[in-house]
Amino acid sequence: MYMDKERFYVILGALLMIISLPALIAAGFYFYDFLQQLSFEEMQAVFYSVIHTAACVFAVIVGIIGYELWSSYWW
Repeated sequence: MYMDKERFYVILGALLMIISLPALIAAGFYFYDFLQQLSFEEMQAVFYSVIHTAACVFAVIVGIIGYELWSSYWW
């Protein structure tokens, strides 16, 4: 049976999300326990670093999508 590339990546992404869900839940509990031991200034620093990292990842994803759209449009 032939499977196109887009469907393969969608299925692969769904499987990776399903497999990683228990690990993310466990990491969330450990991270919550870690946050309970921090002072306000330390928690603020962790919050800002997480927000900064998420913004950088978002910018990279938007850049990759924009590059793919631009290259497929012009070529």
